[in-house]
Amino acid sequence: MFATAIRLLARGPRRSSQVPKSRSALVGKKPMDPKVPPQEAYRLADILHSILNEHGPLTVAGCWSHAEAAGFKSKAHMKVLLRWMKERHRVRLVGHYKEKKVDEEDSMRYATLFYNKAKESPLDKDGTEEENSA
Repeated sequence: MFATAIRLLARGPRRSSQVPKSRSALVGKKPMDPKVPPQEAYRLADILHSILNEHGPLTVAGCWSHAEAAGFKSKAHMKVLLRWMKERHRVRLVGHYKEKKVDEEDSMRYATLFYNKAKESPLDKDGTEEENSA
């Protein structure tokens, strides 16, 4: 017991970047590193955020098709940035991860925080389908 206390004190205090916001937030995980300077990371994050705002919830593959045209060089770096944005609460994952994936609509998708699933639905308040009589 005395040796354990000595080992813990020998490590020194934790740096503020290692302290999670809550006990369950980052248990066993290090914070994501976007692998680019902060200004570049925020610029690329803004590009991804605008893509998700414009095209709705997208899978990684769908996001890559739009991001490649916007200037991203690799899909792996885009995925790192999406995880970094998720950690900073700029995007969220929508979908059912505990159930079996039946088709593309059941897969996990990235969406902005203010995405409303009801807004995308073609059903009216009565539950009937809306008709576009133009």
